[in-house]
Amino acid sequence: MTIYICDTVTDTIEYLISGHKGAITAIAWNQFDEQIIASATNEKLLYIWKIEPEKMLMSFTLPANALSIQWNPLDRDAALLLLESGNTLTQLLGQVYHMSISTKKVNLIMTCAKIKPTILRIHPKDDSKFAVCGSQGAILFYSIKDKKTVTANNPDNLSIEDAQWHPAENYLIASYCDGSIKLFEGFKETETLVFDKEGAAVRTINWVKDTSGDFITSSPKAGVLKLWNASQKTPKKSIKVGLQGIQTFEGFNNTPNHYIIIFKDGSLGLFNMKKKKVVWNINAGHSESIFDVKFKPSNSEILATGSYDGYVKIWNVTNMKLIQSLSIKSIPSLAIEEAKARMVHSISWSPNDSRIIAAYGNGEVIIWDYLKIKTLSRLQIEENPIISIDWNLLDTNYIACSSDKDYW
Repeated sequence: MTIYICDTVTDTIEYLISGHKGAITAIAWNQFDEQIIASATNEKLLYIWKIEPEKMLMSFTLPANALSIQWNPLDRDAALLLLESGNTLTQLLGQVYHMSISTKKVNLIMTCAKIKPTILRIHPKDDSKFAVCGSQGAILFYSIKDKKTVTANNPDNLSIEDAQWHPAENYLIASYCDGSIKLFEGFKETETLVFDKEGAAVRTINWVKDTSGDFITSSPKAGVLKLWNASQKTPKKSIKVGLQGIQTFEGFNNTPNHYIIIFKDGSLGLFNMKKKKVVWNINAGHSESIFDVKFKPSNSEILATGSYDGYVKIWNVTNMKLIQSLSIKSIPSLAIEEAKARMVHSISWSPNDSRIIAAYGNGEVIIWDYLKIKTLSRLQIEENPIISIDWNLLDTNYIACSSDKDYW
């Protein structure tokens, strides 16, 4: 697995950080040194990288997979790691470790019992304090100095989507899967303020660093950012930023008025808070590994890619622009298991028109017309994944395909 580092000015990939063993589960950029980045994988490994030579500085073997990496906001060489334990017998469901570059050691700080932790946030003004949020809606405030834990429970057991400390005050704001938003004072068991509930889950939340009390929320349901203030329960403003729902919305440490937006279709946007608009964007690439790539036989400027993410994407290679995205998720009558169906194993162009065929992980093949954005035919070949497919160049009535067990 690889980390791609892009230049937003030239729209190019500047660096590729490869060499991971297993899927990447967490990434964190050191806010003191733009050349240092940390990553973790599902092989219980933590890596520290130097970007410029694309070199690994060190690695650590962890007792469990890391769900989150948080660099210390006051110490350039230290970070906290949220590890997933999953031991339901002992009810030990997570652990927080301290990592030091200077000592090259990781040490256990605290354990999370009875709640399954998903989010870790270090206090921006006191690095001896942090908050751990759980999928059951509980927030654990922990002090390293006196080993004190205060739990703020959610009686509805709603999972927390995101949580952020105020950059200057002892307040934590949390968003929930039902659209709720709550403000907590640090190390208090009950919330200070409950905001008006949104119509969908609030996936990400960020404080506006140069405006007192303002924060921004986003949802995967719509390409809209909402601007709030901690002094009032209703949003101040809604800002349309795209047609797709928002998967992630993150701020920059050194440029407080700029935020990166990752939309659900994989496209990226750079949002300027001062101008209240997207000032840069890049076409949606694939969010998972690409399994097949095919040039159009009748037009060498047109390229198709098929991916694990379930999309077939059509590109113009001369200007690097995305022409079309084709996905089985847009076919409501396709009653198939999502986990199997989303994988596009193989694609093939018709020799002389706008048709393209895709082979999926559930043993089905679909013929698309990419110009009309419609399905022309669906064939259930078998239950096993179709690994390879090819359109006959001499007679378009024939298509060959194969699985790991048979061929047709």
